[in-house]
Amino acid sequence: MRSMYPEVPSLQISDLEALRMFVAVADAGGLSAAQGRIGASLSRISQVLNDFEKRFDVKLCLRGRSGFALTEAGEHVYASAAALLRMLEAFEADLAAYRGTLAGQLCIVAHEGDASHPAFLLPQAINRFLSRDRNETRLRLLSGPEDVILNGVVGGSIDIAFGYFPSARSGVTRYVLHEETVNLYCGVGHPLFGAAPGEDNLPAILSHEFAVRSMAPGPQIPPPLRGVKARALAVSQDSRALLVLSGKFLALLPEHFARRWVEGGQMRRLGGDDLSYRIRAELITRDTKIPPAAVAAFLEDYAAACVQNMLDAPRLKDGG
Repeated sequence: MRSMYPEVPSLQISDLEALRMFVAVADAGGLSAAQGRIGASLSRISQVLNDFEKRFDVKLCLRGRSGFALTEAGEHVYASAAALLRMLEAFEADLAAYRGTLAGQLCIVAHEGDASHPAFLLPQAINRFLSRDRNETRLRLLSGPEDVILNGVVGGSIDIAFGYFPSARSGVTRYVLHEETVNLYCGVGHPLFGAAPGEDNLPAILSHEFAVRSMAPGPQIPPPLRGVKARALAVSQDSRALLVLSGKFLALLPEHFARRWVEGGQMRRLGGDDLSYRIRAELITRDTKIPPAAVAAFLEDYAAACVQNMLDAPRLKDGG
């Protein structure tokens, strides 16, 4: 008896090429934006996607003068295709590891402001990692908000992430890197920037509007600042810095990150230690019994960079 549903074609090598293009286009937000990472002409990309859509009778995305957007079917295909491509890369990397070669892709996420901390040794670790013999690994360096990073690490699309992850629970392995101080700042043009000693007291501070990382303040936030007037939500430290520099907002920023503007006379720290707190910068990976060879090698190289710079090597947080 013939099925009432059309038969789905089997995947072929050409379909994998189409899926790689589609995932790259979806990640970039359009065909033109994806050209550089794909290395193909717009007409070639469009033709490959058209052929795939016709072959599987599915519309993946809307593309044209009105802009680019994934269809509902495209959202589902994207999730499955991205997972499939990650599995293929992991398989290729495992095969290479048996030959004593590092291969595949290593995706690393770090915040833009992290590089200004003297104990942030990602550049040195990358240098060590890429200097290894028989290393064919491709690097992908990104940035993003905490929730996106955590989902990416747990889901396997991100291999290593640097930052501060107070909401991380299960699914990740956490390593402590170094401690840093977070202070309260205002910018030039703000009423408190030129305040005389004593005029920047707590009541005065609390009367102004804040740019915050989250509308639900974490336990590390100093108690006096847990009920502030939050008018702007700015997840990244870069966006909070921009709002502080506008002269309209107060915000908490890492001391090392704000230093350039403080020394340049564009920001001023407010309050004392009662309005500051300490956090532990972390490196996180997916929680697996046996980490991928490239991840294990990179962790070794980051630890070696720490030792060379007379810093403590990354250590497991809370023993796990």
